Order: sequence, then structure tokens, then C-alpha cells
Amino acid sequence: MENFRLRVFRAVARHLNFRLAAEELLLTQPAVTQQIKALESELDVALFERAGGHVALTLAGAALLPYAERLAALSAEAREAVIAATATLRACWRWGRRKRLGSICCHG
Repeated sequence: MENFRLRVFRAVARHLNFRLAAEELLLTQPAVTQQIKALESELDVALFERAGGHVALTLAGAALLPYAERLAALSAEAREAVIAATATLRACWRWGRRKRLGSICCHG
């Protein structure tokens, strides 16, 4: 559910290294670079300074990072809510009850 480009951004920001981010994400380094360039193009700003083999967040990248982390947490929270709701509905069906359309109520 999480935006893939933001996931890649968070990995590069965490490691400050494209190769290590690629290893974490099980991607190639060119794929990571492509995702970061696409995100930078979308935002029309550089998110990382790349010089002499060193990677650092720009001011824009540092500004984006807490939002990317919050979005990842919110995505995980939404996934957990869907799983919990699905478990509730399955329990209702197992007990021979029906679910009312548009609600999570079980009626016997």
C-alpha cells in the first residue's frame, strides 16, 4: 500500500547509500536511482546531494523525510485495520451470521 518511491526514498535516506538501499529493497542500484530521479522530477527538487561518492539529504529531502515516515506508518496502520475488519467479518460468517452492506455489524 505504501508509495513505492517514498519507500525507496526512506531506504536511501536511512543508509545515505544507494547500493545499501538497493540491497535492503532487493533491487538493483540503477532501479533505486531511477525511482529517486522520478520522485525528484515529480517534486521538481533534488532530494539528495551526490558528490564524490557521498550521499546527503538536501534541505528538501530532510523536509520530506518525516512525512515519508508518517505515510509509511499510516499505511501500516491502514493495513492492520483492514486485516482486523476482515477477521471480524470472517468470524461473523463462521458463526452463521450475515453482514449488513456498508457496515461491520453482525446480525443473527
